[in-house]
Amino acid sequence: MDTDILAGDIVIASGIEACRNVMEGIRSGALEARLVELMSCEGDVSTARH
Repeated sequence: MDTDILAGDIVIASGIEACRNVMEGIRSGALEARLVELMSCEGDVSTARH
């Protein structure tokens, strides 16, 4: 597997709306990726309050 993150084969989405957009792109065939990472939460965990 090619691990070059600039190759365009890897998609990372953060936020529920971005995740929906990525999934729709995959379903419609507009997006072809070999690796997809979807995170429905938004923001940086280091800024979260405990």
